[in-house]
Amino acid sequence: MVNKLTFDFAQIGKQLTFFEQSKAKFAGKRALTRFGRDLKKKDIKEQYEKVLFIGKKAARFTTNSTFTLQQGLRMKVGVKDEVAMDNPTKGNPAANYLFPVLGGGSRQAYETLFSQHLKRGNYMNNRQYPEAVFDGLAKRFMKRKSSNGRPTNTVLQNTLIGLGKTKDGSLTRRDRGNAKIQDARVIAFKEDKKIGKGKTYRAGIYRQITQGRGKKSKVFLAPLFMYKDVPNVGRKTTATFESIVTKLARKKIGKLWIEEAKMLARTNQ
Repeated sequence: MVNKLTFDFAQIGKQLTFFEQSKAKFAGKRALTRFGRDLKKKDIKEQYEKVLFIGKKAARFTTNSTFTLQQGLRMKVGVKDEVAMDNPTKGNPAANYLFPVLGGGSRQAYETLFSQHLKRGNYMNNRQYPEAVFDGLAKRFMKRKSSNGRPTNTVLQNTLIGLGKTKDGSLTRRDRGNAKIQDARVIAFKEDKKIGKGKTYRAGIYRQITQGRGKKSKVFLAPLFMYKDVPNVGRKTTATFESIVTKLARKKIGKLWIEEAKMLARTNQ
């Protein structure tokens, strides 16, 4: 997802005096730099939340994934992929999961790195989406990010560690009240599961909780994440990354250019 922005002096030349026009090229470079800075700092975040997520906060990694590359009066604007990242093997390039939504091909929620790991480990079906549970027996494990209310990266990482340790049999059947998710068995049910004559557990990820001691102790499975159908992101829209950036550019760059030209002309009088 890359936009190429090129602006011609003829678009604004008639609005400038002769002296202001002499500064126009340098002013254009400064205006484009300001546009790129504002785009990454606030504008793209506001548009994601307004157009795609209907008022919900976009994750910081999502909004920070926009990059700009300026050469004079030309600028490339895009979403980071393997080429744009310093070390893509240690992360999930935003273009990999944002493209279906921002490329205009889908309204379904983008696939995060956590979702990819769950599917790759055969813990979750393709049509499913993990939704965090922040109340109940396991609430002490489920910490939120202050920025957007989603589970912290540590919660996600520890859940995957717990699933892996349970799968390879390195965890005992009962926890000892430890404070980490991976200190007791973590189990994933891809479909609703009835255990013995007991209750039926909905599809999701559960952490084993032991209450009491000795013969009076009881073991529960407390939900960490519930699996739901992959939700749609926002309302039905034709907005894409390209259309969002183009609309912002048309709205802002001309005004910024004139501001810079007039400012340079005043400082040189």
